[in-house]
Amino acid sequence: MSAMLRAYCSIGYWRHGFSVRKTIIALLSSFGALWLGVEIISFFSQPASLWLKEKWLIFLALGLIYGFWENRPRHQISCRLSSRDVLIKIRVGNLFNTKDSLVIGCNSTFDTDIESGIISKKSIQGQFTTRFYNGVVNHLDTDINQTLETIPHESINHSKIGKRKVYSIGTTVKLKVRNRAAYLVAIAPLNIHGNAKATFDDLKKSLPSLWEFISSQGDFGSISMPVLGSGYSRIPQPREVIIREILLSFIAACAAQRPCESLTIVISERDLYQHEVDLNEIELFIRHVCKYTDFADPSAPGYGTAIGP
Repeated sequence: MSAMLRAYCSIGYWRHGFSVRKTIIALLSSFGALWLGVEIISFFSQPASLWLKEKWLIFLALGLIYGFWENRPRHQISCRLSSRDVLIKIRVGNLFNTKDSLVIGCNSTFDTDIESGIISKKSIQGQFTTRFYNGVVNHLDTDINQTLETIPHESINHSKIGKRKVYSIGTTVKLKVRNRAAYLVAIAPLNIHGNAKATFDDLKKSLPSLWEFISSQGDFGSISMPVLGSGYSRIPQPREVIIREILLSFIAACAAQRPCESLTIVISERDLYQHEVDLNEIELFIRHVCKYTDFADPSAPGYGTAIGP
């Protein structure tokens, strides 16, 4: 209920969530029902018809209630990908309130230190460390280092704060913690001051590597992920643009493989209203790409036109 109240009090809801059209349709439907009832009853009993006309305030109230219901804040969108047994969802809430496997955005050096401030406790990575490793960074580092042993890297010698091994954007490691899989994907380089600064190109480069890793080395099932790069990685593009890029990349990956049974992109309630994310537009986009994406059979022969000598 508190989430509903916060939604109704937000500017973003009234700009993108509330629909005057739905309200008018609800009122017209209510009075249409009143008119139909009067016409039918008047055929049998004129007094009963007059009595019903006097109850127009009740129909007005019912119309307003219906309009209120039709305009209720929506906190979940779901659509099944055409010709692929994959469910795509957008959910508003807490990323960690789920039993799904998790995707966590990380930096290219896989720095984890919270106490020094390299990783903020408020970031998704910081919350992950607190929730799943009880804030014990050494334990997390041990798990990460074990998975990075065979992955190529570059070493840096300048005075960067934190770790000195740099991995390619898109490098992904799988952690198994509390019977759940978590995929840490490098989406942002750290500068010498320990601040992450990713670009939209970094995101576009990292996503195909993430889906490939999950397809080949991940646990098959349901995956939840945040709007990668929209927070402490400082990608400047709006969240709606980032969400569309994640969806397009995932759908493209589904052409040749099936990374998971369902993918859920989780938007925090604060981000939804503070940054005025338009869920209605996102829903239209999702339903369009899910319905009209045409996957060619990889085994199908290609066709072309021969060019003569």
